[in-house]
Amino acid sequence: MNKPFQHQEVLARVKTDLTIKKQAEKLKQSEANLNTIVTHLYDGILIIDQDGVVKFANPAAARMFNQPLEAILNHTLGKPILADEIAELDIIRANGQVGVAEITVSET
Repeated sequence: MNKPFQHQEVLARVKTDLTIKKQAEKLKQSEANLNTIVTHLYDGILIIDQDGVVKFANPAAARMFNQPLEAILNHTLGKPILADEIAELDIIRANGQVGVAEITVSET
């Protein structure tokens, strides 16, 4: 701000800064809520980039693959070939039994 200060300009900037700070706090809380939901969700969630590399996996996805999250992240899964929007993936469950996981692919 340039001197001499304009009273209206100072008030407008302070109000704007307070609004931005309040919105940033709300966004942070929303992100924390979403993280809690995704972490405790029973369904596995994977985010895979266009090259088939896993960029995000929740704990349920790690359980589906019977692997720790660290082993899944940045691992190349490849791209699923789909006849429809839903595909199935054979998995080995934690108890050693073979299972089937349903996959929904969404492109953004």
